[in-house]
Amino acid sequence: MTTPLSEYWQERYESGDTPWEKDGPHPALRTWLNTLPPGTFRTAVVPGCGFGAEVRELAVHGIHATGLDMAPAAIEAAATKTGPGNLCYVHGSIFSPPPEIHGTFDLAVEHTCFCAISPADRRDYVRGILNLLRPGGLFFAIFYRNPAHPPPGPPFRVEDAEIEDLFGAHFRLEDSWIPAETFPGREGREEIRLLRKNKSFPK
Repeated sequence: MTTPLSEYWQERYESGDTPWEKDGPHPALRTWLNTLPPGTFRTAVVPGCGFGAEVRELAVHGIHATGLDMAPAAIEAAATKTGPGNLCYVHGSIFSPPPEIHGTFDLAVEHTCFCAISPADRRDYVRGILNLLRPGGLFFAIFYRNPAHPPPGPPFRVEDAEIEDLFGAHFRLEDSWIPAETFPGREGREEIRLLRKNKSFPK
């Protein structure tokens, strides 16, 4: 099912107007994954995966990784990239993830999806993450707090109070830091938060 929002992102991919797509995964994700003992996570999902750089990085670390994106062009391009066999790409929206993948992930990785969503719609994004993660699952979020982009966006700013409001009731903060490694132009503009999903949440 197409929506005005999915059509917008489809047009961006079809036109090649995708400055958020890089040659590889976010360096901070790779660094963090390298610190984990093997087998820490069995499954992971990347909402708004685009060309799938983070999905492939997760798979390289032995995690069964799923990329989710509402733009068919992004999913089609991701599927052409070389990567391990333990990954897949699913066409779908984080606002209404396919029911068959609800509650199946140990880890969800956020990178440039949340900042691309209008603040008015971000509560639905959080609901989607809650639906995808198993109870006690971990949310690894690279929040693009202060994009070097003229308003109104996308990308849109991410405020500290907003993160607390949207995630505070459903997740426990385990750690946060400013990544020392990032893409050029993003230095000091991002924050990583590790958020553990509560065992239950209101439907």
